[in-house]
Amino acid sequence: MRGMEPTTDPAVTHLNPAGGSVMVTTDDEDRFVMPMPQAVTACVDYMRSEEGRAAMLDLFRLLKQWTRDHAAEVREAYITPVSGALRFLVAPRSVRFNEALGDALSDLEVRVVEDERFTRFLPFEAVAIPMGSPDGWIGPPEVTTRIDAQP
Repeated sequence: MRGMEPTTDPAVTHLNPAGGSVMVTTDDEDRFVMPMPQAVTACVDYMRSEEGRAAMLDLFRLLKQWTRDHAAEVREAYITPVSGALRFLVAPRSVRFNEALGDALSDLEVRVVEDERFTRFLPFEAVAIPMGSPDGWIGPPEVTTRIDAQP
């Protein structure tokens, strides 16, 4: 696998995508036989899914902390998929434009976009929404997360 050094450890098996087949035996004695390229793809997909899950948790923690750190200016925030991107919507407490909050939101967006872990799977955008209801701004409710600015 990418990034792994050759080893002589007998507990480590090197999978060559050009090779024949591989048999995997689980702890409960289930056996799976698959062509080598399929086994390599399964390993890569698993690593990516674990990486993706960990990155999403880190991103949600970052956005939650950012919201809490800006609780004086932010009423609530939403994380929602919209138009093929992950959108972070911030509902400010004031109807007047808050330049400092806008700058902080821009800085956050740059920080997230520049971190490949966070944008490998979906583009990211951060948006301050006007006072009132977030309806029309958020994606499907079943996949939208609301963050209260107060802990």
